[in-house]
Amino acid sequence: MQNEKGEPVADEDCPVLSAVRTGVQSLRRLVICGRGGRPVAVDSHAIPVLADDGRACGAVLLLHDASSETSLEARCQSLYERATRDPLTQVANRAEFDRVFELFVSAHQEQRVPCSLMICDLDHFKQVNDQFGHPAGDEAIKALAAVLRSACRSGDLVARYGGEEFVMLCAHTDIAAATRRAEEIRHTLACQRLPVLGGKSVTASFGVTEIQPGDTPATMLRRADRALLLAKQQGRNRVVQLGMGCDPEGLPPRPVQASTGPSQPVVLHQQLVTPVPASVAVEKLRGFVADHQARVIRTDGNHLELHIDDYRYRRRASDRPVAFRVQIRLQEEQVARPGPSGGPGCEVIQTRMFVTIAPLSHRDRRRSQAAERARELSASLRSYLMATQEAETAEAVPPDNGILYRVRKIFLPWLLKPEKDSGN
Repeated sequence: MQNEKGEPVADEDCPVLSAVRTGVQSLRRLVICGRGGRPVAVDSHAIPVLADDGRACGAVLLLHDASSETSLEARCQSLYERATRDPLTQVANRAEFDRVFELFVSAHQEQRVPCSLMICDLDHFKQVNDQFGHPAGDEAIKALAAVLRSACRSGDLVARYGGEEFVMLCAHTDIAAATRRAEEIRHTLACQRLPVLGGKSVTASFGVTEIQPGDTPATMLRRADRALLLAKQQGRNRVVQLGMGCDPEGLPPRPVQASTGPSQPVVLHQQLVTPVPASVAVEKLRGFVADHQARVIRTDGNHLELHIDDYRYRRRASDRPVAFRVQIRLQEEQVARPGPSGGPGCEVIQTRMFVTIAPLSHRDRRRSQAAERARELSASLRSYLMATQEAETAEAVPPDNGILYRVRKIFLPWLLKPEKDSGN
């Protein structure tokens, strides 16, 4: 008689002796030796036999053949693994990543703890296939998957995202730690000689990001993908990180002025200040636009209008997304910053932004959802711009006339500049 793990059942674990000793019934899955010495899974039911004085004087053991059940369980487990695993590398496949990623981001946002996403892609993979053949390309893919698996910790997930591209979800990991891990993986892979490549090694490029206030799984994935694209553009075989991570001030976001009365539309107004020149602020805005897939509706001088579709609050797949209008006015300022310990100060340049966020449609049944998402977009915008919220106002205050000639010159080229396709 053996337990489910195939280990012999000790006397103290014997269901019959246990029933006699305790006078309590027991139900267990066991393995016994069947005809021809073949192991058979059974469900055992040990029932104590009580004497007139209530003491157990024996036990009845009922055995039910559970072979079909264990076979079905094994088949179900096998089907699950086939549905969620990449057959070449045995890491999670794209479908499993998509399913887990949504839960992963939601759980870390609820717990207010950091998590990071890593995307990596083999460099010059087409050349590997062309020079050494597709079987050698498969071995290179498996080598990268093995290195990623070896760096995976409890709570992490490695998945093949497609082709020679992989993703890793890093639980409870900030962007600094995730970047260090990516660098270790990159170095390990680059030092690994593959016999199928004639003793040569392959390299990979990495993009890393950390969850930010106001993020969705889609924005986090796009930001990591932009970081990967930058790594390719900068020469490959390197790690690039994007994003500032979880700002303590951003989780949860500070309250902002928003009109949400029963007869009023949801409108959010705020002033943000970022300690960078307008040209840098506009570059960071380009990241916000790209990752949220925002549509640039208008650029007029120092004014920008975006439309952002949000698909998360649809009740049915056929429902239209909740669309938001984001209006931003920029004002570059020179401010005096005091020196340390009362020493001489200096003039620094900062950019002030007057932001208005409102849904394009004011449907009553989506009012609370729109207000929540407007605040999330506000928190996301602050993260991208490394900005602080300076004031809450009932209306956005327009900047003075005649300022920001440079912003007028840089807004359109920076925001509408096409992304370069680096290939493999």
